[in-house]
Amino acid sequence: MEVKYWIALFVTIGLFSLGIVGSMLEDKSLSDCSKITKAVVVDFYQIKSRGYFVRYNYIIDSISLEKTVSLPEKIKVDQIKIGDSIDVIYSCSNWNYSDFKPIN
Repeated sequence: MEVKYWIALFVTIGLFSLGIVGSMLEDKSLSDCSKITKAVVVDFYQIKSRGYFVRYNYIIDSISLEKTVSLPEKIKVDQIKIGDSIDVIYSCSNWNYSDFKPIN
């Protein structure tokens, strides 16, 4: 193999690894300390091969934050509309980390 293919392979593996580690850090931060707040759904769309996604805004200490997440399987597509208010959890240590509040 040529050197450029090895470099491309290592860059791809490195980026993939960073994505996995970032996701693990976010999950750990949410499980260690999280608070609940209200958010407003601002967009709702589908990507054919990946499913439905929801973008929502939430405000903490007068700071507006936004996140896009995949729609959890426990929530049906017809249950969410743009403008709806939903409960989300956010991390105490990094307000950019948020997710849907778990449904029991």
